[in-house]
Amino acid sequence: TPATEEGVVEDNTTDQVKPEDVVVGEDLTAATERAAKVSKVFARAASVKGTRYRRGGVTPKGFDCSGFVLYAMKPVGITFGRTSRDMRRETPKITKEEVLPGDLVFFHNKKGTVYHVAIYAGNGMMWEANSKGKGLLFSSIYSVNGLMPYGGRV
Repeated sequence: TPATEEGVVEDNTTDQVKPEDVVVGEDLTAATERAAKVSKVFARAASVKGTRYRRGGVTPKGFDCSGFVLYAMKPVGITFGRTSRDMRRETPKITKEEVLPGDLVFFHNKKGTVYHVAIYAGNGMMWEANSKGKGLLFSSIYSVNGLMPYGGRV
């Protein structure tokens, strides 16, 4: 997939997620169900790519980071509190090495305050609502200024 400046990716095809990409433990049935849900989340994310950033936004008229996560997860019945901090508190904490496609990734400042959330897409990529004038995009987890020491299992 060709990358452009600052980790933004031009080609963001939404291939179906395979169960082996999202298996937790050895339960292939649960992995198959999770893969179907994650595929729906990614398809919904791709359908609003390019939507402008809007602080407090929760609709295709404009999203902030947590509003986008809520929007993308809603069709599969996953809900959270409104903010990235709420989402961090409501998801089981996992290390960045344990993050699977469909999990959340959190970014925090040097004081440890969570200020950004995105949906991990696999291979070091994520779906995020970016406040730096880029809107909703598919980008590298390394394109955000901040620390990503952990994720949240969804």
